[in-house]
Amino acid sequence: MRNDNNVQSWYSLGIIWAGAMICIPSLLVGNALITSMSLSKALAVAFVGYAIVVFIMILQGMQSSDLGKPTVHVAGQVFGKKGSRTILSIILAIACLGWFGIQANVCGVALANLLAIYHLNIPVPLASFISGMVMVVSAIYGIKVLRTLSYIAVPLLVIICVYGLVQTLTGDQLEFIRAYQPQGNMSFMDGLAVTIGSFALGAVIAGDFFNFPKNVRMFSRLLR
Repeated sequence: MRNDNNVQSWYSLGIIWAGAMICIPSLLVGNALITSMSLSKALAVAFVGYAIVVFIMILQGMQSSDLGKPTVHVAGQVFGKKGSRTILSIILAIACLGWFGIQANVCGVALANLLAIYHLNIPVPLASFISGMVMVVSAIYGIKVLRTLSYIAVPLLVIICVYGLVQTLTGDQLEFIRAYQPQGNMSFMDGLAVTIGSFALGAVIAGDFFNFPKNVRMFSRLLR
């Protein structure tokens, strides 16, 4: 059921969602698309794919905001309590472990490279383990910690992305982009599958976040 101690403002939830989307898997999806199709085609695939994901998120948000329950509890009305606690939970756990594994490994590589600058050499597996433990501890303390981390990380990530975009679209780089030819040849439907699959889990568990707005009724009416 809805816990009033965890009620968050719309701004807080927006920052948390931004932190969820501006992440390593999203960057990897963009890299997979741009190396396998033209820029215009990659933009079209990303727009259509994420539009479908957002539509699913809206449906999940309507359910959870109306019922005041997280995703697994809502699923219990369809699969039963035992089904939602076993089958659905196992599926979500496997998907989360895959998502978590990618994040921890890439973060571990970055941490190892950063420490190497200061002549502190540690193995990448150890750095990945440390990074993973930081993620686990933050998740244990819940949405309030995620909000605090997002307040710090999201503005920095946005600044870095905007700076990179400005640098890319100035000077000779713009001509390079116009003349760019992809190395691969990914079809539109394959690109759509990659885009949707990259955040399908986030769409399914969207109700876990939409359960926290201050004004649930207003939020539900807006979604409709």
